[in-house]
Amino acid sequence: MMRILNMKDPVTLSRIVEIQQRAYRIEAEIIGCDQLPPLNDTEDSLKCSPETFIGYYEQDVLVGVLSYEQNGQLVDICRLAIHPAYFRRGIASRLLSHALELDGAAIWEVQTGQANRPAINCYLKHGFMIVESFATPEGIQLVKLRK
Repeated sequence: MMRILNMKDPVTLSRIVEIQQRAYRIEAEIIGCDQLPPLNDTEDSLKCSPETFIGYYEQDVLVGVLSYEQNGQLVDICRLAIHPAYFRRGIASRLLSHALELDGAAIWEVQTGQANRPAINCYLKHGFMIVESFATPEGIQLVKLRK
């Protein structure tokens, strides 16, 4: 089941931090960089985020999170994290499909690590195309995808 998350609820915030820590540590290993910004998120920083958070639940347990910011027709997907115990169950695809149905949206963008093939393949499967490759000032190699 999917639902918009209450970003004032301490239990929800704690679970998001836990999911992100576990998921983004794996991405950090894949891309060879431990400086991923979501690894620095705290419950307080998430509470203040302007992003909209969607959660995916299995048996009332939050197991996946997608966040986005919508500015007119443009949707910027800011994060997509699945608890590793729930990998390869189609949860990322379900969350992404939900984001692709947002009212008024016509363009979706996302950035991920250039070496993160599982994430890139998920986005490509949903019709995204790689439009740019670049490095952050910290040296993280990223790709921007757009649909």
